[in-house]
Amino acid sequence: MYFKLFLLAAFAIGLSHQQTCQKQGNSDNSSPDIGQQHYKEEWECCGVCTNTPGCVAYAWNSYEGGTCWLKGSTGPIVWSDSASTGSIGGGSGGEFPTFQEFVNAVVATGHGAPSQAQYDSYIAGLSHGLITTKQEAAMALTQFIHESDGLKAKREYRCENTGCPGDYETPGCDVAGQDYYGRGYIQLTWCFNYQPASQELFGSDILVQDPDMVARDEGTAWNTAFWFWKTNVHFQPGVQEGQFGASTRAINGVLECDSVAGQDIARLRFQMYLQVRGAFGLGGNADERGCYN
Repeated sequence: MYFKLFLLAAFAIGLSHQQTCQKQGNSDNSSPDIGQQHYKEEWECCGVCTNTPGCVAYAWNSYEGGTCWLKGSTGPIVWSDSASTGSIGGGSGGEFPTFQEFVNAVVATGHGAPSQAQYDSYIAGLSHGLITTKQEAAMALTQFIHESDGLKAKREYRCENTGCPGDYETPGCDVAGQDYYGRGYIQLTWCFNYQPASQELFGSDILVQDPDMVARDEGTAWNTAFWFWKTNVHFQPGVQEGQFGASTRAINGVLECDSVAGQDIARLRFQMYLQVRGAFGLGGNADERGCYN
């Protein structure tokens, strides 16, 4: 009996070398555990998960010398500097992009390479957008790249020096001396957007009192973008089914989907999405529907 168990264990560990798992450092999978096993090396978790019914992903940390936390879901993925995650296979389901895929995606759209800090905050912020698939992560990143000029403009260019006084005023919401022009990777504007984003992310009105925090703080620049995605985009018909045009309609539909003059911009967004999909290694055909078609 002991010999048979030894063979089974050896077989499971052997599979961990052969099984393909997409791995990601400095991250944790916050979905419920379906089991746990102690293994000193992270690579062993892949084989363990493969041979555990219902397991599609894992998180590993150094708890008790090394522990594989087995998961029945691939996300949400959150930032953690003491853990790493992996998911079985290489399809277009719930795996999230690696740092190199993230860099390749931004560069492929004609912009400079992003930083590790930008990637880390992007991955940590996905849960704020309720994003659990690599496909929707690619859609969101494409839109953020477009809105922020390649992740460079965390302040609206035309307002950065002047504040654009009078352009984004909301009586009864604005704080004296503050301006609510576009900031962050979705270019969040108007106090009536800063206020609910602030309440959800911080439980206070800190972003109303200090709207420039959206531009100064990397995590907040991403988290407000993902808050906007969850609130205005994620639940729109077609978005979770992969219709990229539906996400464009949710963001700027009147100007780019319903106006012939603006449809060239919407088509440019889709071309950028094709580049991001390629960099993310997503298979199949991209779905253009939901905006001008």
